[in-house]
Amino acid sequence: MTTALRFDPALPWWAIAALAGLAVLVAGFALWRGLRGWAWRGLAGLAAAMALAGPALEMGSRAGLSDIVILLDDRSASQGLPRAASRPMPPWIGLASRFPPCRIPNCGG
Repeated sequence: MTTALRFDPALPWWAIAALAGLAVLVAGFALWRGLRGWAWRGLAGLAAAMALAGPALEMGSRAGLSDIVILLDDRSASQGLPRAASRPMPPWIGLASRFPPCRIPNCGG
């Protein structure tokens, strides 16, 4: 199980940093002027900047898959040319019958 904190910002990072800096400046000015609630002003501005950063907690587990097979079969018109038809069939052509057909729409299997 892995857990990661991911960000999908609504604005460019420089704009979010500018907003956070502005919040710190406003809170600092309020502190300098002796205004009440300067900490709340700063926290509200930083919370707004954090919300615009779009944080998301991503939890999941990943395991390697050992039963995945990708098989490409070229049946284009160029394979009907005399030079292409004279080539021997590759050994993997018979493998297609050993695996179940794909369950993906439009995969041709």
